[in-house]
Amino acid sequence: MERERRVAAGLPAKPKPPRYIPKDAPVINAMTREDRDAESVSFDAAAADEMKVKIQKQSEEEDTLRFGFDGLVISDRVRKLFDLKNGNQREVVTSQKRRGMELFQLREGDTVSVDMNLVRF
Repeated sequence: MERERRVAAGLPAKPKPPRYIPKDAPVINAMTREDRDAESVSFDAAAADEMKVKIQKQSEEEDTLRFGFDGLVISDRVRKLFDLKNGNQREVVTSQKRRGMELFQLREGDTVSVDMNLVRF
């Protein structure tokens, strides 16, 4: 019944779905391949510079100590005892993971998110 009414009124038999976009509609916000490549190169350069700054800052920090004793004022003899070089494999891997998470954290204490500025889809 609805179909016959639409056809009699000169309309298509079936209505278009909501937000229908015809295939021949021009794309307005499209970028050329060259523009996208140039944007990607500049983005990658900025991300590399940011990562270099983070790595430099991390390397300037004092040596990592075992058992989380970083930042304490202790004598050199005690510091040698708690140096990570004297740690076992588990302590070394834990320290490496912590330092890696510090590189990619978005804010202080962030341990689970990957910097979305470095990941492009």
